[in-house]
Amino acid sequence: RQQIREGWHLEDEPTVPVEAPADDVVALVTTRAHLEFDRAALAYEQLPPVERAAQLADIDSAVADIDEQLSACRIRGTLVPDADIAPKRVRSTRRRADAVDLPKLPVQAKTVGRVYRGKDGKTHRPSTLLTLTLDSHGPVHSARRRGSWVAPCECGRLHAEFDPLIGTPVDPASYDYRRAALDAIHFAKVLDRFWQNLRRAAGWNVQYAGAVELQKRFAPHAHFAVRGTVPRALMRQVAAATYHQVWW
Repeated sequence: RQQIREGWHLEDEPTVPVEAPADDVVALVTTRAHLEFDRAALAYEQLPPVERAAQLADIDSAVADIDEQLSACRIRGTLVPDADIAPKRVRSTRRRADAVDLPKLPVQAKTVGRVYRGKDGKTHRPSTLLTLTLDSHGPVHSARRRGSWVAPCECGRLHAEFDPLIGTPVDPASYDYRRAALDAIHFAKVLDRFWQNLRRAAGWNVQYAGAVELQKRFAPHAHFAVRGTVPRALMRQVAAATYHQVWW
């Protein structure tokens, strides 16, 4: 909600102000750069190994001291390595041989959706309401309502709204419990990869806000308000290809 309140109405890309470094920070970084130059220059100087090692140790000690001072300053990034930081996660680039080839465009640094001009000359910047739902794992008991009319369940009965059977499998023997469990476990991964693929396929930094909820069959699904529009055919293609690839 906060994201929608602050940014949904914007027509131009927000500019994030960059804080200029203080003079003492510039001085420390400059000194560190000179020390790195001196360390590299040692490789070309004809010095005895003992003397070279002593000078290298002095330079490393000075660099470590500067890094410690910089860690207390207002700077972006991390200069002093932290042993507690987890190693960088490397994603696999392997793909299924039968995976769909999605469009891959350079992602533009924009979040504002496409502008449409009507016949009356007015401009519109519509948004999208997107629901991502998992496929069926088998028929379940349901109370399908069409206004005041209730359709019979696949079992042939009419279920009340709070019937405990609603959402449970009609035939437990044929229901795919394994895929239902794996879909629930990997749902967050599927959503994460869906937005990555959609941004690459659409060619711009698609923004969204949404929520995940459980259906009566206990399968998760998600509702998203998407800022801007993406062709429906492309969304369906990305959803199918993402599910196909992540499941593998």
